[in-house]
Amino acid sequence: MKAAKEGEANAEQLPQSKRTSPDYVKVGFHLPKKLHKRLKVIAADLEKEMSDCAAEAIEDWLKKQSH
Repeated sequence: MKAAKEGEANAEQLPQSKRTSPDYVKVGFHLPKKLHKRLKVIAADLEKEMSDCAAEAIEDWLKKQSH
């Protein structure tokens, strides 16, 4: 019983994942292999998720557009 209560306490402390968050949507697209590898390596070096890096790049691109 004690282990179950500890598990419940840990679950309460964890942030909601992007997969289950209503604020996120899953998007799929193709990248060249070399670009994917660079993204994966640099994201890992920065201790960031690849999706966060992609979102940042898309935000920057959208800001450059005149729409």
